[in-house]
Amino acid sequence: MHLIYIEGHHPSDSGETAWQGMANPPQYIEQKENMKTKKYKIQKNVPIPENSGEFAGAVSQLGSGDSFEFDSNQRANCYSAAKYRDIKVTIRKISDDKCRVWRLD
Repeated sequence: MHLIYIEGHHPSDSGETAWQGMANPPQYIEQKENMKTKKYKIQKNVPIPENSGEFAGAVSQLGSGDSFEFDSNQRANCYSAAKYRDIKVTIRKISDDKCRVWRLD
């Protein structure tokens, strides 16, 4: 590939072949970035879907003092769902593989 200088792309504007042989002259970089975006169709005003996490609905429906049981390996997910919705909860391990969450407020 043989690259040549394009007038207006170099501070000296000498008109010589300043970019000849360079690996990444400005016009090449610009062309390469345009090629990257052609793989994707840009869309505007696409609505963001509601978070459909496992605990989102259950935590939202808890009344004060209500609780439910879940697998202990999902403890962080349950807590995150409550915290994201500003719902105060407490979670306790009730067996080796189960936890229970209670709504506090």
